[in-house]
Amino acid sequence: AIVGSLLGALGAYLLIEPVMGIGFAGDPLLVGAISALGILLSAAVGLFVLRRALSVPAAAILRQA
Repeated sequence: AIVGSLLGALGAYLLIEPVMGIGFAGDPLLVGAISALGILLSAAVGLFVLRRALSVPAAAILRQA
């Protein structure tokens, strides 16, 4: 599930990036900033999903104890 979400985020990033690149072709700094934002966003989504995936088994273990 974690790998799937990361791949999904990467896929969305790769889909959006060329469109953004065409829109701001004259400003490489802006393209770089958008790229960095896309990477940070996908990392944040990955971490959130990872935390959710880890918190479910932890809650189940605590309930049994």
